[in-house]
Amino acid sequence: MKKILLFVSLLASYSLLFAQAKNLPTMGKLTLADVQKDYNTEYPSAEAVKIYDYGEISVEPRATLLTKFYHYERIKILKKEGLDCANVSFRLRDGMIRGVEAYTYNVENGELVKQKMKKDAYFTEKEKDYFTIKFTLPSVKEGSLIEYEYMYESEYIFQLPEWYFQDEIPCVESELHTIFPEMLRYVILSQYFYPISANKENRTTSAGITYLENATVKKNIPAYKKEKFIKNEKDCYDKVAFQLSEIAYPGELPKPILKTWDKFCEEILERDGFGGYYHKNSSAAVVLKSVVSDTMMVYAKVKAIYDYVRHFYVWNGENTVVAEHNYENVLKSGKGTSAEINLALLTLLRTAGINTQPIILAKRSFGTVVKQYPIISCFNHVMVRVQIDGKDYFLDATDPFRAMEMLPFQALNGEGLLIFDDGKSKWLPLNCTHKNSKIVTINATLSPDGKIAGNLMTNVSGYEALSVCKRYKDKAAEIVIDEKLAQKPGEKQLLAAEIKFDGIDNFEKSLSGKMKFETSDYVQVSDERLYLNPIINFEVENMDNLFHFRIAENPFTAETRLYPVDLGFPSEESYTFSVKLPEGYKVEEMPQNVKFVLPDKSASLDYMVSNKDNSLKITSRMSFTRSVFNAEEYELLKAFFDKVVEKHNEIVVLKRE
Repeated sequence: MKKILLFVSLLASYSLLFAQAKNLPTMGKLTLADVQKDYNTEYPSAEAVKIYDYGEISVEPRATLLTKFYHYERIKILKKEGLDCANVSFRLRDGMIRGVEAYTYNVENGELVKQKMKKDAYFTEKEKDYFTIKFTLPSVKEGSLIEYEYMYESEYIFQLPEWYFQDEIPCVESELHTIFPEMLRYVILSQYFYPISANKENRTTSAGITYLENATVKKNIPAYKKEKFIKNEKDCYDKVAFQLSEIAYPGELPKPILKTWDKFCEEILERDGFGGYYHKNSSAAVVLKSVVSDTMMVYAKVKAIYDYVRHFYVWNGENTVVAEHNYENVLKSGKGTSAEINLALLTLLRTAGINTQPIILAKRSFGTVVKQYPIISCFNHVMVRVQIDGKDYFLDATDPFRAMEMLPFQALNGEGLLIFDDGKSKWLPLNCTHKNSKIVTINATLSPDGKIAGNLMTNVSGYEALSVCKRYKDKAAEIVIDEKLAQKPGEKQLLAAEIKFDGIDNFEKSLSGKMKFETSDYVQVSDERLYLNPIINFEVENMDNLFHFRIAENPFTAETRLYPVDLGFPSEESYTFSVKLPEGYKVEEMPQNVKFVLPDKSASLDYMVSNKDNSLKITSRMSFTRSVFNAEEYELLKAFFDKVVEKHNEIVVLKRE
């Protein structure tokens, strides 16, 4: 940075040229007509509407290069549900905030009433390299018009503040202006789902220095709607970000800031909190004496070390790529970040003579890694890769319940970067290889009064089973839940004698469970007929959807979709309902057998019905061989679920003889 300091010292008279050429919003000057303008007609379902969202990002030379971000926002509150827009919060990298100003405008007795937020009304919350600013505008109610502005300054020029053109409320106009010295070359990381209304570029020169200016405008941007089966909402907003790529001093070759992946890996290996864990460790050797033996096969040795770490070390809930403390400190405290726990696992495995490497990644909730650019802030987690007999095992010891072969659900996020000892690297897919299935068998008896009584047996494997284990981690190996079934208004009523699960304290492959039940809410009774819905949902407290089998409504209701559908992981579900019919009744109508398969066989439904010896048997099998469906496949997937809903809602008609 010394060269930059010398360079910018020549530019003391520099000013934001682009800002001078346009009319910035003036705070506190809105009129009665502005407040009374109708937006309900154009946005009838909106709780609030963002009328104008303006941002200006610049890098200015002062004593050093300085990032400046000015933000102005004007919002109309349309319904009481939109009152939360008055609670403003924004998160930024460490720097300085100044010029926070906010106004609320209301109409009372036909007169405009303006109220300014007090200067000391905002507060900050600190978290490592970032801080969050929060404030609440005063006297906000339905019909209010609010506006606020602030200026952020920071000496950090490498990653600039992100700009979101889209929000959870519709936006009439969003405008972003940028101005950078030409010597600073930024990579533009844009994620656009909606068209640009206007874009203007300009080059200006001051004191012999050229500046690149850009203005991007988007209009009538719809609100972001939360949809089901989204991997990460951050990847679904219309937005843009800037990453410094290189610096080009006048008359010299550009100096790269973004490294190659090999250089990126070499530098991370040089850090004590990463590469320092690669070496064999005497403290680790002492630990291993009570964990493994020389006679163990490789798989058994790896599993023993993995089991030791996941049970001995406690994850503090923080995701990191680089450890803050060395192995000895982590060993002593028995707790740490995800990097500290998994890199401790790496140290133990290497000390035991196991060839292993770290693999860094971004968790699902963190976002998607942009593979074109080696940016460490795009990652937030590290795991350990071990190869045994040609098979890759990705180990994460932050969860004491998860089996060695099972990836964390949050790690199912595309690919991870495997880092070798020499600084070379390789992208590897992080796919779910663990079986995720739910097999349910019900044997029941139907009475003439419409009551169904019987037994349910289930076997659950994969992430759903893991969820049950974690929820009941303090229970015994066999749990019994008595009378814990939901009794919410409008839901099916169900009586159960008991629910049992075996293997809670030793979950590796699957859980088996059984339940006795009695219900009369899935049969309608008339004088001569019984109308039976054979696919039953059990509303069990604290069990999520574990006892849900019937898909009564299509989860995909929108006509179109902009984003991929992410089901999380491949899965199989099998439901068999065998019921003995009451004496004197016979089947008058029953559903037809059907087999429905998507063209590439990625999803299938088998629905079969048989009637024999006064008994009825219904089987529904549904499977997904992959979990991600592109937006272009949405129509097919929606049609598939339409067929599932149709079959799951069909009834059996029994007629009294």
